[in-house]
Amino acid sequence: MAPSVGNKLGRPVGVDFFNRFGPLLQDSKKPETNAGALHNRGNRLGFLMALSAFIDICCRLDVLHSSLCREHFYLGNLINKVCKQNSRLLTAIFVIIGISGTLYAVRNQLWQLRIPTKAEENKEGVPVYPAGAVSYLKDNKFSGNLMVPFDAGAYVSWKLYPEVKVSMDSRFEVAYPVQAVRENIMFYAAQEGWQKTLTKYKTDAILVPRWRKLDQVMGKNDVWISNGNSPRWTRVYQDDGYSLYLRSDLAKRLPITDMRGKPISAHFP
Repeated sequence: MAPSVGNKLGRPVGVDFFNRFGPLLQDSKKPETNAGALHNRGNRLGFLMALSAFIDICCRLDVLHSSLCREHFYLGNLINKVCKQNSRLLTAIFVIIGISGTLYAVRNQLWQLRIPTKAEENKEGVPVYPAGAVSYLKDNKFSGNLMVPFDAGAYVSWKLYPEVKVSMDSRFEVAYPVQAVRENIMFYAAQEGWQKTLTKYKTDAILVPRWRKLDQVMGKNDVWISNGNSPRWTRVYQDDGYSLYLRSDLAKRLPITDMRGKPISAHFP
């Protein structure tokens, strides 16, 4: 019968450690009365308790490991026997697993943080980034004012500023009045009067999430909007997450690109 961990250790080692070093945390000559000092003392005591528990667990695991590996213990005997008799086979299995894992990691670049780019991922509550549209604007050296939804502006600015200036980012009240945020929400919901937003703010391009109603409205042919000398908007880019519309006079300079159904490779940073 394997010896029990409790009998081997007796009183938990962590308790002895705490009893020995706990009193050192408090200086009896200088009682701690203010809130800051008491808070600091509480933090020190909490750290010591966690350290004590960790030491106790390590000691118990060490004893348990020793018990399992004793030669007269059946399970330990069985493991040793299997390992000795099938050492080459086990080595081959572990090598195959290691190589397979390495190839999978390299192929999928697991060390990089993948950016969600598809509209279907938004349904799961995951933020979807306009990585494809941003790459399109960058590759075609676009420069101008871009209308963006509230939650996409920061990403666009990070990648394209100062060539591209966004209508809004997620700083909300820190940088934008409440009314501007309301206008942005109404615009992308294609609520009545949404065209006025384009008339009020000088806009060269519009970034539209595919799951917003505005994409359905602007995606129709021959959508005319009163906006200076450029009443028509042309969709020059689309993928599974976003559409990109340019004023018709600017759209003539850029290629029409359809990336729907094609993978968008994007990572942080």
